[in-house]
Amino acid sequence: MLRAGAIILSIWCGINLSLASFVLVLVVFLDKDPPMLYIVFDEPEIAILDARVLSAGKSLAILFNSSIAAASLLALFMVWSGLIHRQR
Repeated sequence: MLRAGAIILSIWCGINLSLASFVLVLVVFLDKDPPMLYIVFDEPEIAILDARVLSAGKSLAILFNSSIAAASLLALFMVWSGLIHRQR
């Protein structure tokens, strides 16, 4: 039962880690707009946004997605290191 829970948690953390990493690659390396802007604004509205608004959106996307990626990695490490050492 413990191993099944660890596998389910690993799948969940893997999904979170992959999504956060995908957004980080888009924003940092490919210089795209963060996906959260597309939730609030349409494409033509994003094109006319002030540079300060775009930089604030990119900063928030980098901050929160890097935090999500770090938390997912930490959760994976904690779960599997505990499982390897047979801790409950």
